[in-house]
Amino acid sequence: MTAHIGPAMRTFGITPRGAIQIGAHIGGEVRDLLAAGCSELHLIEAQPAVFQKLRDHVAGRDSVTMANVAIGDEDGEADLWLTSADMSASLLPLKHHRDLYSEITQEPTIAVTTRRLDTHLAEANLDPAAYNVLILDIQGAELRALSGARDYLRHCDVIQCEISFAELYDGQPDIEDIDAFLFDAGFVRVHVDMAFSRYWGDAVYVRSHFVTDPYDLLGPEAVRRGIVEIPDFGANGRFANQLFQLAFLYFYCLRTGARPALPEWTREFDGLDLPSWSRPRGYPVVVFDDGSLDPLNLWQVRRAPVDLGFAAGFYQELPKTLLRHRDLFRRLFRPQAPVMEAFRAWLDDVTEGGRQRLVAAHVRRGDYFPLGDGEPFGILSQAPSAWYTDELVKILRPGDAVHIATNEPAAGAALLEAVGRSAGPAPPAQVPPHLLDFLALMHADVALYCNSSYSLMAALLADDGQDARIVRPATRDFEDFAPWALDGFWRRFGGAPVPTIDDGAAEDSVQAMVNGADRAWMRKHRLRLRREVDVAFALYRAARRWRKYLPRKYRHDFPSAETYGKLEAAIDSYWSALRSEGKAPALPRWRFFRSFTQRHERIRER
Repeated sequence: MTAHIGPAMRTFGITPRGAIQIGAHIGGEVRDLLAAGCSELHLIEAQPAVFQKLRDHVAGRDSVTMANVAIGDEDGEADLWLTSADMSASLLPLKHHRDLYSEITQEPTIAVTTRRLDTHLAEANLDPAAYNVLILDIQGAELRALSGARDYLRHCDVIQCEISFAELYDGQPDIEDIDAFLFDAGFVRVHVDMAFSRYWGDAVYVRSHFVTDPYDLLGPEAVRRGIVEIPDFGANGRFANQLFQLAFLYFYCLRTGARPALPEWTREFDGLDLPSWSRPRGYPVVVFDDGSLDPLNLWQVRRAPVDLGFAAGFYQELPKTLLRHRDLFRRLFRPQAPVMEAFRAWLDDVTEGGRQRLVAAHVRRGDYFPLGDGEPFGILSQAPSAWYTDELVKILRPGDAVHIATNEPAAGAALLEAVGRSAGPAPPAQVPPHLLDFLALMHADVALYCNSSYSLMAALLADDGQDARIVRPATRDFEDFAPWALDGFWRRFGGAPVPTIDDGAAEDSVQAMVNGADRAWMRKHRLRLRREVDVAFALYRAARRWRKYLPRKYRHDFPSAETYGKLEAAIDSYWSALRSEGKAPALPRWRFFRSFTQRHERIRER
């Protein structure tokens, strides 16, 4: 069970302090955990008889403490479902586990004491900060244990957790449920091992700030289900807008366990290291209204939808959960090595080897028009140069280098002249002009930002130590800017505040988005799915008939005629609900029923 913890800690540079193992059984991994560098171990086992074996096995080890308690999401008592194999006991009763392992039978339950991990550590007088490694092997109840460990998770760096791709225990969550919960706590999945079964395995999660290569998490070797795509990428806004779309898609896929899909990268991304992702496949598309805050609802639901596209979104109001992933967010923007070398040489020249400060200002011109004194949004789009001049005069020190990032060179030259500065060294040919301005804003010691996605993204990617300031419309000057405060960027420019979203409203909103996308897709492709299902049904029926004549390694598990009948009925039910504008069935949608039923049919046939 613990075979992947050591390699993960070495790969991501995590120094172990201590480890908590929930579901320690008889302590078979104690030696491996100590060898991996864990100086303290706390072993938790719920079964009284097995706990006695555990105590006997690790007796005499001063660095090991033990507890006979069940860890869950509530403090109290619960029924522990025993089985004929003590390693399969769980707080959940068997479900498809019985079909996979018919030799393991359910036995009577016993009452056990349950504690949230946070409660248990307090009662045992154990310091949560002493244990930054967590191992969970409690047969389907892992999400319950994590839900009761919210305080402890702030001290944890790496988690190994048993995960499932099928409901082996009644009420067991899928891997995507654990992905979403741990993502919201600041963790990302970095490894899945399914050496023993295609239905369950072990997953390793690390705190995201340890990840140095963000795109490796969504590489071709990663175990992920479903697709999420942005089909209008490249056509909806320019450079910074596309960066926001990229960030939304990337983190949404990390949270939902899906794979990303984008059209070809646009020329505005020249000079950046980019991943190789698949192209959009034509899934139903949720089209957001201009400036809509609906994307925030997607981060509120436990199981956000996949096999879906999103279009016309700006994604500039970030969900608060991304605050825990800000280091990983910054690593998404990766200039190619020659580009970064050229920029650093230019920056070194401009700042005289870092001896002088770089003060950068973003002066937005040209593509917005002022709307008048009563419209702060319009004024801020083209903040008068006098505002910048006044602020620069206040903050500039002798010797400071000044760089004006602007889409109107004449305005930049006039501003430099107004503050008594001249243009710096010639920009390097290897760095596109819009990228040079962006990097200068990111790496400036002091940055003056304005109302634009370009400014906001540069500020988000800059180091926390940057002295960041932004135009203040009420007083027509600048104020301190903390981009990761996530209190509603556009609100400061006269927009409405970001509303508080309760979980129920978010679920309804997301369901309405999905139903609308499916309804539009159905009108366009009303015969496509029926044809695919009917053809697949005929092929599978023929394949089942000839299956016994195939070599064993080419045999597959095929759904039965009864299963396909249920599939067609489910599709008809979903279509009827969409046509009537009624409330469609809850997720998973009709498109998922085929894989959903196949998975469970395979389990039953094993």
